[in-house]
Amino acid sequence: MNTHSAFAKAVDAEFESQLHLPEVVVTYTDDTGEEKSLHLDQNYRQSLGPIQEGYVDRANPLPMNAPGFDLHILAPVDLIISKLGRFAEHDRHDIRSLIAAGLTDPVKFRELALDSIKTYVGNTRGLRTSIDLVLGYFKEFGYDLKSLKP
Repeated sequence: MNTHSAFAKAVDAEFESQLHLPEVVVTYTDDTGEEKSLHLDQNYRQSLGPIQEGYVDRANPLPMNAPGFDLHILAPVDLIISKLGRFAEHDRHDIRSLIAAGLTDPVKFRELALDSIKTYVGNTRGLRTSIDLVLGYFKEFGYDLKSLKP
């Protein structure tokens, strides 16, 4: 998925079973021909940030030639939600890029983000503030927020 944005240089991966892997670095060539590297963050746990329970069902499968492995990438809306807890500068940049690319809509985002509060461990007031700020990003990119339920 190309949003013409420089997303993170690390991949957060969740495994259904415990694996002991050496450091994993994937090198690829981007759309401009520049060589890039991605590092697998083996310390990632989905419980570290907000996530709506149905994220696995919305994940997009990626074809790969590796028997025994199924690779899925978070749906854009779930990627946005996962960034709400930390909400650092680079998270906000990534979120704005996903919205600008039209990869999700404010109604689905708001519904799933508010639902993620039920299982979030942390400051829910800060999470609600982050949700409101992201809804403001949607408005900046011309989305109509009148259809959102109070």
